[in-house]
Amino acid sequence: MPICKPYAPHFAEIAELERLYKLTGDRRLEEEKFRIIHGDKAENEVAWYLDQSAALRDFAIFHGLRLRRSDGQVAQVDHLLIHPTRLVIAIETKHVKHKIRIDDYGEFCTLRSGGGDRFYWDGMPSPLSQGARQLDIVD
Repeated sequence: MPICKPYAPHFAEIAELERLYKLTGDRRLEEEKFRIIHGDKAENEVAWYLDQSAALRDFAIFHGLRLRRSDGQVAQVDHLLIHPTRLVIAIETKHVKHKIRIDDYGEFCTLRSGGGDRFYWDGMPSPLSQGARQLDIVD
């Protein structure tokens, strides 16, 4: 099956964040720009592997979908694979620099730098919960 929606980087969003950062100097805009750049890199790499995989040749592959249900719920899906047998796979891509842990409650945390040799565990959105919400909207 074909690649139905190819990967498309967020160039316009990155350019707008650069423009706003130059106007305001707000570091949060610069941090968001780098978060998007790194996320784009990770999504592009995963898209390449999915697109090249012979094991997935029977799947329709969509990258970077924004889906809206009739009740208004929205999901952004990094990669969606649909097989003719109606098997649907949603893949959530995350870019992290450090270790990840999952605690006893299923909460995801990543190890972040606190400056120098200091590190701390910081909560992050669960890719499992995010994928479940995405599939709920796809359903």
